[in-house]
Amino acid sequence: MNKLKKEFQYYKLEKRIEISTMSSLIENLTDEFSPKEKNLLISSYIVLAYAYWESCFHKFQSIMFEGFKVVPVEVLPFDLRNQIFLTLARTSCGKQKLISEIKNIDVFDAIYKTVHENEKGNVVQILEKFNDRLEEKEMKKHFLLDTVNPNLDRFSEMLKNYGMKLEKIIEVGIESGKIKSYFSKGLNFIIWQRNSIAHKNEKIMYNEVEYSNYDDCINKLSIDIEFTPIIKGHPELFVNEMTFQIDSFFDLMINEMEKKIKELLE
Repeated sequence: MNKLKKEFQYYKLEKRIEISTMSSLIENLTDEFSPKEKNLLISSYIVLAYAYWESCFHKFQSIMFEGFKVVPVEVLPFDLRNQIFLTLARTSCGKQKLISEIKNIDVFDAIYKTVHENEKGNVVQILEKFNDRLEEKEMKKHFLLDTVNPNLDRFSEMLKNYGMKLEKIIEVGIESGKIKSYFSKGLNFIIWQRNSIAHKNEKIMYNEVEYSNYDDCINKLSIDIEFTPIIKGHPELFVNEMTFQIDSFFDLMINEMEKKIKELLE
């Protein structure tokens, strides 16, 4: 897991430097762009920020799997433990999938024995033991939320599988100063705008109000969410800030993940 964590940190740093180039370009050359060209550039920047969020979401899930797969099954949160036990049960049954297909009580005895004998082991040990019948992907799917459009609601859904509450984590993060109070609303804005752009909706909307440009739209947003930097005429500063907030959010999530694993192992 440590290797994945280091790779993730390097990825975040590299990507943020890469996409912040767009902010510098827009800020330094803003007077040379027509309003239409500037809107197009801001749209492109929003898409880059969203892509950063989505990629971090999936990379973080992989780190979660690496961390939790060494935790004994018996102490995993209920949803995870239940899914792993069901996979073990299916593995012990062989090709028989329906109860109606089972003709011998010994099959149920085998299921109980398989589950009971492996509940103190972890996923790594189970995969090694059943390497001829069970592939890692069959276990890994229980740890991951498969989504092509991750948002905070889906992030929360994914964390529930691990017995973690996103709302509480964000609250603690804000109180500790690790993320800003506008993180959730700012990220939701980025995700909504990206989806609007991706679905060929050229309207710039915020709170059901249509704007002709991102300057006015994001300026209104920054007032509502108390984003303090002066961004009037420079909406790129808000997008750039949200890439930093995404970075900080995942640093927070790594810390919370490690605390949860330590708690389960104690």
